[in-house]
Parts: sequence; structure tokens; C-alpha cells
Amino acid sequence: MPLRAIDFHVHLPAPDWLDGSMAGYVEAARAYFRSPVQRQSLAELAACYRGLGLMAVLLAWDAETATGRPRVPNETVAAACRDHPGVFTGLADLAAYLPQPAAHSRREPHTAAHDTMSP
Repeated sequence: MPLRAIDFHVHLPAPDWLDGSMAGYVEAARAYFRSPVQRQSLAELAACYRGLGLMAVLLAWDAETATGRPRVPNETVAAACRDHPGVFTGLADLAAYLPQPAAHSRREPHTAAHDTMSP
């Protein structure tokens, strides 16, 4: 199916994000959006987007700095992009206000032509 649209703001609906970084906020999100929060694996999310002809821009998430809650690391997003090319692309989280902002996110550049997570 040809690409129909790009969703530019996708938080991972995986249990580690919902039950970690979003713990305590899921109920508020459910009430605000008037919709249940559905947990999905990355493979299930990729299949959903692929079936709809959409690409998803996945967001890394640093809740740790402000709340102490676990973050969704850049490495998780990068792995999802590598595992599901053409469906996922990603935005890294770099905390520029930290003394060494990118130290926890550095990795060797990936050689794939479509890797938006490379430095």
C-alpha cells in the first residue's frame, strides 16, 4: 500500500512506557481523550500503521529528569526503526541542559540509508 500520511507524534503504547513513564497518567489520558488506552507491542503497532498505509514518527521520552520515572531511551526507538523500516522513523531525546547532554545517547552511526536516529 502506498504511503498515505505520516503521524508525526507517536508515543509508544508499549507496557514499559505506559506502566513506567506514564504510570498514574494513563487514567487522565483515558478521560481526556475519551478513549481507552490500548497496550500494543511494537510489532503490533507497526502492523497497524502498515495496514493503514501510514508512517509513524516515534518519540523517545525523558521523564526521568523531571519526574524520576523511567525514560523511553533513544536506543528503544532506534531499534524499532531498524526492525520496522518504512513504517517507523524516530526523534531522539537529547537533554541539552544536562552537563553532558548526549552522553547517554551516543552510538555508532547506523549504515541504513533511512536511519533518522543517527547523529
